[in-house]
Amino acid sequence: MTFIDSLYYKLVGPKLRKMKGILEARPDYAWKRSFRGCTPLHIACSKGQLEITGELIKLDSDLCLIQDYEGRLESAEMTTFNGETIVHLAVKNNQYEVVKYLTESINISKLLNMQDNDENTILHLATAGKLTTMVTHLLKMGTEVNSLNRKGYTAPDVIEAKASNSSALAIKLDLQNEGLRNARETVTIVAVLIANVTFVAGMNPPGGFGQDTGKATRANRVSFKVFLLCNIVSLFLSIGVVNVLVSIIPFTRKTMMKLLSVTHKVMWLSTLFMAAANYIAAIWTPCLKRRGQWHNKYKWRKVRQKKMKEGSPGSSTSHVDELRMMKKDQDASSNSDVDSSDHGYHLY
Repeated sequence: MTFIDSLYYKLVGPKLRKMKGILEARPDYAWKRSFRGCTPLHIACSKGQLEITGELIKLDSDLCLIQDYEGRLESAEMTTFNGETIVHLAVKNNQYEVVKYLTESINISKLLNMQDNDENTILHLATAGKLTTMVTHLLKMGTEVNSLNRKGYTAPDVIEAKASNSSALAIKLDLQNEGLRNARETVTIVAVLIANVTFVAGMNPPGGFGQDTGKATRANRVSFKVFLLCNIVSLFLSIGVVNVLVSIIPFTRKTMMKLLSVTHKVMWLSTLFMAAANYIAAIWTPCLKRRGQWHNKYKWRKVRQKKMKEGSPGSSTSHVDELRMMKKDQDASSNSDVDSSDHGYHLY
């Protein structure tokens, strides 16, 4: 072992006072290198020896500019061949006291967010090493949290990617459970809105109600019946979803995921029925003719063609006769309520 190696042994060992005495006697030894090209300042910083680091810097501040054989240096303004600053090296070696000393005693604020060749900041390294105390201190110093490394990860992403302890998994599960609760509330709100729309549509059907009879004016049409069916199905599906989701049941995470999957499909059905009902109410029902009108028109034209073949005087009847015949059929159908009352049926 050479004298220089013995000096490094004393530096990293318990004999710090003897090392100080050697430096006082031979200050030029502070510039000597080991077989790896490291100066005493390299070793002092990598081992977290704050007292020795301060003594060496007081002895000669130019020691900070010396690089070892691997290109590593102790200058806060320079980087290694891997793009690492002195703070990167301290974090990688879990030297919390060194990082604390550098951030509190020296103005290195611009180094906090510097990236190495892999675009990792010191916060990336601290989170990857699960150095909780180091991460807390760096966050207090204002280190950028959302900085991306070469893999596209932020510091929180690194925590999630390396989550192997129970606390990290618990945090991840809490976030997922919070997302499920938000989804549950959203589906409930949408279901309530659909129930409200379908209820209002049922109370105000297309065509409204007759003032005399109190019945829907288009109740006898097929389109109205289809509208009524779609509207009722949509209403009860949405009410069912609301009743299930607002139930005070301590759902587990797995059960909640299955429940939301089922309710999502039910909400699709409810939405489709609601859309069909509103389409029928807005377009189909108002545009359709009265039941039997096309059949009566067909019968009238058939009679007209027969008269024209026979050469009867009625063959020259105009379109006015067609309208009169259709009006007659409508009057006959309008008296159907009166006829039904004669047979013992009454209107309410």
